[in-house]
Amino acid sequence: MMFIPCVTHVMYWLMDGREPYLSVLLFEMPLVYFVSGAALSVSRSRRGLWGTITGRLRRVVLPYYIYALVLIVAGAILWLVGRVADLPQLQLVDFSRYSWRDVASIVLCRDIPQFSFIWHLWFIPPYLILSCTFPLQVRLMKRFSGVAYFAVCLLAFLVAQAVTGIDLIRQVLGYNVFMVAGYLFYRRVSRGGIALVGTAALAVLLGSVYWGGAGFFPMQGHKFPPDWIFVVYGLMVVCLLGLTLGAVKFQGNRLLRLWSERGYHIYLYQSVVFTVVELLRVNTFIGVPASPLARSVIDAALVFGLSMGLSSLTYPLEQSIMRKIRFGKR
Repeated sequence: MMFIPCVTHVMYWLMDGREPYLSVLLFEMPLVYFVSGAALSVSRSRRGLWGTITGRLRRVVLPYYIYALVLIVAGAILWLVGRVADLPQLQLVDFSRYSWRDVASIVLCRDIPQFSFIWHLWFIPPYLILSCTFPLQVRLMKRFSGVAYFAVCLLAFLVAQAVTGIDLIRQVLGYNVFMVAGYLFYRRVSRGGIALVGTAALAVLLGSVYWGGAGFFPMQGHKFPPDWIFVVYGLMVVCLLGLTLGAVKFQGNRLLRLWSERGYHIYLYQSVVFTVVELLRVNTFIGVPASPLARSVIDAALVFGLSMGLSSLTYPLEQSIMRKIRFGKR
């Protein structure tokens, strides 16, 4: 969660990055799903279908609705002040762009529209589908070979890419590959098996790019919806990280615990942070030209610090609202 806003989104959203660095960095969502699967594999709590659904409603959907409500209220206030004081720079949200269909998509948490402040949450629909159905997949992996099940998931995605261009279907099947891989990582797969998958992914990628004529750059074109190049590259990266970081013992500290606790919350509100950073770059000395590296470091530090500061204000509000709403048994 530190990597996504402070590195990937600094490179993409603030246009600090250039190719090939942008494409090389674009493995954040495969990593999110991989870590989600890994977390489920080591979790001691085992929930049924209803418990999983209510848990996701409370931990994912409810904070998403609170964010949308805060965004609407704050955006409307700033828009009104901007109109009265003739300060168009305060009108951060252009409400005229939203149709009733867009509002319905946001409320139903599906087909998130490509508007500022909301489109970075496009991943929530496939994540909800996968996390709520994953207990069934765990049963299948326990009944059959986990490696064979992983192969079936990969094949299902390749078939889906060949027969449909529907984003949600390809997102669900594509990111499911990483979620299953993450679950198996702490279960049955040896380091040799991880190395084998990573090497095979690298060989396929290199062969397809250099001898098969497949284009690797820009990777953003392979992500929406995910295609086989995006999935193969993601597998190569998570295998590499699994082999390297899996052997490292990280010492827990207050900062890491804070980001672990508030990571999803910070992700929700990061568009507000990036808007502030863009305003600072335009209206203060922070926007003075600098080397690309210095520019990226300054922006990353701003995003990091402002994310922590904003979360200290909005996270208690979110938790206060959530404590008043109950889903299922406590």
